[in-house]
Amino acid sequence: MIGLLVAGGILMTVPFLWMITTSLKTRAEVFAISPTVLPANPRWANFAEMWDALPFAAFFVNSLKLASSTRSASS
Repeated sequence: MIGLLVAGGILMTVPFLWMITTSLKTRAEVFAISPTVLPANPRWANFAEMWDALPFAAFFVNSLKLASSTRSASS
């Protein structure tokens, strides 16, 4: 039983680890025909570029507006 839980935990962790390693790759490494598991040179600038490319402040404000405009179904 424990082995099944460990195997399930590893299976659930793999996509998360793939997401982290892919976020550190260059665009060429991500779309390469033979994908690599680890980036050749981790590119930490991807995170800064993501914050500049997408308006996360607007996304947050929109989420707050939506969450505050709904009513509870229990009343």
